[in-house]
Amino acid sequence: MKLDLSQIKSITFGAVSVTEENDEFSFYRFTEEQSQLYPKYRSPDYFARTFTTAGVRFSFETDSTCFSFDYSHKGDWSVAYSYFDIYVDGVIIGHFGLDHHELGRHAEVTLPEGNKRVEVYFPWSKPVTVSNVTLDDGADVKPIKRDKVAINYGDSITHGYFAEYPSLTYASRISRMLGLDSYNKAIGGDKFFPEILELDEPIEPEIVTVAYGTNDWQGNSRADLTRFSREYLKKLSEKYPKAKIFVISPIWRTTEYSEIFGGACTAVHGILAQNTSDLDNITLINGWNLTAHNEKFYMDGVHPNDLGFSIYAENLYREISKFL
Repeated sequence: MKLDLSQIKSITFGAVSVTEENDEFSFYRFTEEQSQLYPKYRSPDYFARTFTTAGVRFSFETDSTCFSFDYSHKGDWSVAYSYFDIYVDGVIIGHFGLDHHELGRHAEVTLPEGNKRVEVYFPWSKPVTVSNVTLDDGADVKPIKRDKVAINYGDSITHGYFAEYPSLTYASRISRMLGLDSYNKAIGGDKFFPEILELDEPIEPEIVTVAYGTNDWQGNSRADLTRFSREYLKKLSEKYPKAKIFVISPIWRTTEYSEIFGGACTAVHGILAQNTSDLDNITLINGWNLTAHNEKFYMDGVHPNDLGFSIYAENLYREISKFL
């Protein structure tokens, strides 16, 4: 049987909306109003990145013995590759790719007998559509929610660049470890963005993570970073007064000096400490020692690879768990 729009919506997490057109399902992690802020305050490239499916996930229990779907990429922006990961009862059994030139492929896995939990992690790197989501005729389909809801704000590192496995980005890992249905609001290249917090957000998170600063350090003066981060963090604290908010200062990188900022990237932590000192619902975590200080754990000296993300997630889990 093919799942209809109502069933697809019920098993989808990490998307604020799901639409159907020409029998293809599209998944959106930003509202239309939020996406429109990016061409206004950033650039068309940033706007295009809002349509990628970072953090989007199917999660359901079924007694079906097979599971399949078709997929293709949608829109102009993407990096050269993207992948879907399929898990059954916590074990990855499928890894299906789509390169820059391929417009469509088929994913299919055989499932064990009895009830089992199936999770599908969507690509962080492309806008994709999914169609012909198929299970055995008459199979049960039960959405499985995690314990809490979270929002992840950040730049390219939170977005997922340049992980091969979307399930192994630090944002995906920490969400599994903490039992969070997370909504990834990160955009590659982004900085502290106070304006987006002025818009309505359909998600009511119990936990919020924020990981900006490395692009602000590269592209802003110390005064601008101080001003924009303070404005952002104050609005964030007011927007989510009941949430536990964790702000992560920049992680280690091979390039450690910015002429524009006028100092080492580690100085950003001190600025954020000053800007959060009077915000009681925000906990600041020093990101510098959450990742390996070795370029072999990075794709390019800035973005962790899949192994580097594993270290990041383990150390971040240890720090956040102290406050939960």
